[in-house]
Amino acid sequence: MRNRVKIAMLSVAAAALLQGCVSGSGNVQSVSAEELVKQRAEERWALVIDGRLESAYEYLTPAYRKAIPYNHYRKKIKGVGVWEKATVDTLVCEEEICNVTLKIWTVTHHALLKKPIRAESFLKEIWVKRADYDTWYLQPDI
Repeated sequence: MRNRVKIAMLSVAAAALLQGCVSGSGNVQSVSAEELVKQRAEERWALVIDGRLESAYEYLTPAYRKAIPYNHYRKKIKGVGVWEKATVDTLVCEEEICNVTLKIWTVTHHALLKKPIRAESFLKEIWVKRADYDTWYLQPDI
């Protein structure tokens, strides 16, 4: 009889634990590749827009950072102060590669115009997952 009570109690406890994991109220949460890449792409662009290029540089693949020093990367970035906002528009992931299309808002001020010129454009990026880590990096064009 005691064994049946113990088994029943363990079954209830196991069911409660599993329910917590499924509902997300437990500590075990699974985040999809799409969610991770969306977050990292938007974080990186927020850094670029804010002019924090050294921090944004860390989002680039280790191979790119090894080949292109930060000072060269910084010189290639044109638009700080013009970019206003960036959000992921579309995102398609296949295994360890995600194709991201970002919507970029810009604002340009001109001395001869009363109002700033605002524009929207789209930019495609490729994000790759490192095999030895669960981290996604931007694979920039060289």
